[in-house]
Amino acid sequence: MLTLDEPYQPTAEQARSHMRNAVQHMLSRPAVQGKEAAARLWADIDSAYFPPDVEGARQAITARIRRRAPESFAVRSRGARQAMH
Repeated sequence: MLTLDEPYQPTAEQARSHMRNAVQHMLSRPAVQGKEAAARLWADIDSAYFPPDVEGARQAITARIRRRAPESFAVRSRGARQAMH
């Protein structure tokens, strides 16, 4: 275990693994944040196909988020939700 004063010095294999994960999970996907994400959400809500009821809207938004999220996020989300109930 390192102290707070010692710099983190990963092995070559750990560094390669971190770089691979960064590319696979972040850098290979288009960035959608802030204004763009809000604009896409509002476009969905303004659509004639968006459900008019609260429960239908909740399901539609949840489904949209799950379609765009990586599988690892969905698995963690299910585990967290199960732990809460």
